[in-house]
Amino acid sequence: LNAGANRLANALTKLGVRTGDRVVYVMDNCVEFLEVFYGLAKLGVIGAPVMTSAVAREIAYVARDLDARLLICQASAAAAVVEAAPEMGCVSEVIGFGDDHPFGLDYETLTRSASDGEPDIALSSDHDLTVKYTSGTTGEPKGCLRTHRQLLMANVGNLFEVPHFSTDKFAVASPLAAGIGLSLVSMHVLAGHPIVMLRKFDATELLDTYAREKVTIGHASFTIFKRVTSHPDLQAFDLSALRLFSGTGSTGGETRDGLLRLRQN
Repeated sequence: LNAGANRLANALTKLGVRTGDRVVYVMDNCVEFLEVFYGLAKLGVIGAPVMTSAVAREIAYVARDLDARLLICQASAAAAVVEAAPEMGCVSEVIGFGDDHPFGLDYETLTRSASDGEPDIALSSDHDLTVKYTSGTTGEPKGCLRTHRQLLMANVGNLFEVPHFSTDKFAVASPLAAGIGLSLVSMHVLAGHPIVMLRKFDATELLDTYAREKVTIGHASFTIFKRVTSHPDLQAFDLSALRLFSGTGSTGGETRDGLLRLRQN
């Protein structure tokens, strides 16, 4: 992961991307998503993740509001990005990721030829890291800025609050671009845990992953949490390795009803 992040960072440097620039990336859950997140962080570039389900006007709004100079797009979202292009004149280049994307720059080609050495850039922990846009239920989406220090302290705080061990394994089905998924994954990257990523949420697939991969920790949004713990075939899955499964609501509080139910089953 670190080598991939370095290759992405060095490839972007060759394209002229510099500390303080802004980049939008429209991607599903995948290792490359994390390469982009950490690669931008290494450069001091402010990144804004957007879900691939976003429509053209939503993508264009984020790009304009962020004044992004570059956009990285998964092939599944290419049509929406092409439609949004006339409304985001600030974006000078688009890098496509995945098969059959229509863009002139290709993620795999750029990173394959780039160095995996650490970028020689000194950053403060108070440097801006990422902007997460709200759902815009009260108007236009609002960008919530987060620094390197804020994410690090949130991760360290969570690791201290809930016991974690070197033998733990984490699985995530929440969209990384939605915020909670990326926060959780970054915490487990910091802890050095193996991480199993699902491209999208499906309750049966997630439970099967927990059983097959012997996952020990699961965190999710409250909606996913309820759908998993109320699954009609919950008792059919071997969840003996799962020692913690929690759900977080919009207020940040956690519920443990489902955890108790899992233990009883």
